[in-house]
Amino acid sequence: VDALNGCLCGDIVDPSSSAGVIKCRQLGCETQWYHLGCVSLEIAPWSWLCNACEGMGSAQGNDVILPCMDACLIT
Repeated sequence: VDALNGCLCGDIVDPSSSAGVIKCRQLGCETQWYHLGCVSLEIAPWSWLCNACEGMGSAQGNDVILPCMDACLIT
């Protein structure tokens, strides 16, 4: 089981079971998979962000945030 499949409760989530689990849509989410009950949901919405990723302010969900660079050369 992938190390990133640990829910907030500390238990490992089995994504193949699909019943009662949800995946954060944010690319790079540290937790990724959650039990519905652990995030106060009864039904998994189509597109969902966990509180940690939502707090980062990404409006698109799949955005990749790159570090700021002083200079950029395009060749």
